[in-house]
Amino acid sequence: MAFLRAVKMKKRTLDLEEEADDVNHWGDFEAIGDDESLDDVISFMKDRGHEFSPYTVDWARETVLFVRTQGGVDLKEHFYLQLAQRTYVQEMLSIPFSQLQGVVDAINDEKVANVQNIFVYITARCGSTLVVKATNVLPSAMAVDCPDVYSVIAMAYDKVQEGETPDDTDKIPDVLLDRESTVAFLKNISTLHNFYFYSNDEKRRSNIMYKFKSHMITFAKVIAEAHPEAKTLFMYRNGLKMVESSIRLHYDGCKKDYDTWVKAMKTTKRKRREYYEENLDLMPEFYFIFGDDPKLKTPCHDAHQVYYYMTFWQGVMQTALDLHREDPENFFHAVINYRALVDRKEEAFLEMMGKLGVTLDLDDKDNREALARVFRKDSQSGTVITSHKKEEKENWKPHADAWFGEWERGIFDNICKRTKMEINDPAFVFPATIF
Repeated sequence: MAFLRAVKMKKRTLDLEEEADDVNHWGDFEAIGDDESLDDVISFMKDRGHEFSPYTVDWARETVLFVRTQGGVDLKEHFYLQLAQRTYVQEMLSIPFSQLQGVVDAINDEKVANVQNIFVYITARCGSTLVVKATNVLPSAMAVDCPDVYSVIAMAYDKVQEGETPDDTDKIPDVLLDRESTVAFLKNISTLHNFYFYSNDEKRRSNIMYKFKSHMITFAKVIAEAHPEAKTLFMYRNGLKMVESSIRLHYDGCKKDYDTWVKAMKTTKRKRREYYEENLDLMPEFYFIFGDDPKLKTPCHDAHQVYYYMTFWQGVMQTALDLHREDPENFFHAVINYRALVDRKEEAFLEMMGKLGVTLDLDDKDNREALARVFRKDSQSGTVITSHKKEEKENWKPHADAWFGEWERGIFDNICKRTKMEINDPAFVFPATIF
């Protein structure tokens, strides 16, 4: 049975500056008081459903969890949806899988059904946070940063395909039994997302962009089957530049510390190199999905942070290219390189959005100024994913120094020889890229 529970974040409230390294779970919250059973969850959702955003899926209990956050909090305006949900949570709503379709049928009116979704696939460190912020100042579109429910479903689906069960379960849930049931479940989750964000948007913008975490490219075929009408965007960056940007974060912008690590990797005995890999624990688990391929037979002393970022970039790029060739109608409606956003800023952004069916009245001075302000600032300022100094917050510029050299390029070339993928150059240009 569905129920409502007053909750607070367990132990401590997550700082919005922290990065979301883990997916959402049932156990993220601590109950306050008794649960309220909902005998008629459909009527409840008709009356109050717009207050609750999808939070996660609990496979063991076969339920979808939603959260109500503090009044006045616009979840779109915060870095990572899941962190805002955790930080401002007030209530948790649990709806069993068995009741989900009835709820969706009740809230899916004509306006919600006519929402145009845009799904964003990325390599990471490619300007996607900037695109989310720029989209949110448009009069006809809005964007949501990394809705975690999709990642939860994708990772569970991958386990089922490998003959395993999702975490904390001893059987495969009905909604993941086959492709058809998974597609139906995804449709319902997207409708619930659209219902929440459309209902809470003062402008009632009907173009809703969802930026996925970068591993979601491996789940893109299933999403396309669930949403053939959706537009898709692929964002990428030069491979070495993407990895260098990621490494800057690991070392908090301190090149001296990184150089010390590189020196140790070059000079320390091979059997001791594992000692320098404690920082692998800081990397989200999905960054290992390509580098841990047993076919590569990578010894543990070579499976370091640089290696995993490089194999991840190459794997995402190759997967995206394969999708494009197999199904060009769905993959992709627009492709943009990071350099376009750096060099041509608003012009490149608007060209990209035009391909996605979203236009802007450039004769409106307010529209132009709002967009210009976004491109002047560091879009990641105030979060741990920014690699720029605080003083650059209001006047962003690309890094002038270079951290990578021949050693890192040698690692990349070695990876390419072993993987034998078509994507064998960090400067690979994806078809129809906006530059």
